[in-house]
Amino acid sequence: MTQGERPDPFEVLDIAVIETGARDHRVRRANPAACALLGRSEAEVIGLAWDDVAVGDDGERWKAQARLRVAAGQRRARMLTRLLRPDGTIVHALATIALLADPDGEQYFLSHFQDVSEEIAAQDRLRLVVENTPVSMFLVDRTGRVLVSEGTADPQAAAGLGEARESSVFATFADLPQAVSLMRRAITGERIHENVEVFGRCLDMHLVPIPGNGSDVGSVAAVATDITERQQALASLQARSAEQAVVADLGQRALEARDPAPLWER
Repeated sequence: MTQGERPDPFEVLDIAVIETGARDHRVRRANPAACALLGRSEAEVIGLAWDDVAVGDDGERWKAQARLRVAAGQRRARMLTRLLRPDGTIVHALATIALLADPDGEQYFLSHFQDVSEEIAAQDRLRLVVENTPVSMFLVDRTGRVLVSEGTADPQAAAGLGEARESSVFATFADLPQAVSLMRRAITGERIHENVEVFGRCLDMHLVPIPGNGSDVGSVAAVATDITERQQALASLQARSAEQAVVADLGQRALEARDPAPLWER
């Protein structure tokens, strides 16, 4: 690069950018960041088709999106895709695709890739934790509509949360007044921690109001833990303790009594 010549952002920015033909979908240019993302040298990347690097049917999905962009004249699109490296590792990337044209009028795609593998892995790990423990988590907006939910602390409750994505928890759980009341209190800004009886199970509920744009609550985060077995064990322990207290009392009375006959009548 001569003095006064401006650097090419395509080459110097640490952002994965790939240029592909609009017709053949083959890579024509790839900057160093893109080559690092794909785990290949520039010489290995140039000429590759999306089928060569995409996992499963992601390559066909990308080409279908590309054909749609060209046919409809739509300039930009975003999609989540999986890319396969030579060592077998998979990179989850968020692709932003732009349809452009060179000075001769030939169309091509300029795609920016953001590695979101860590975010995807974190979601998967959280899902594994929630799915394999007696915990459910969900987020509800001010209207009671469920925005996201994970876990099956109670299968019936989990199914209801799925339905509430299209309606609201107030409609889906209308026959559970205690649960509905707790949610209404949380939406008004009250932080809740109570045990709730639902579908024959006992759930330890935490409801945390999350502020919205103004002073009102925008949404409510909820965590429900199934404590049915713990509550049953506690009730059993309390019953045994009560029985033992009666036996101990009778024993003490027997030691103190001169005539044990009245004890047999108790």
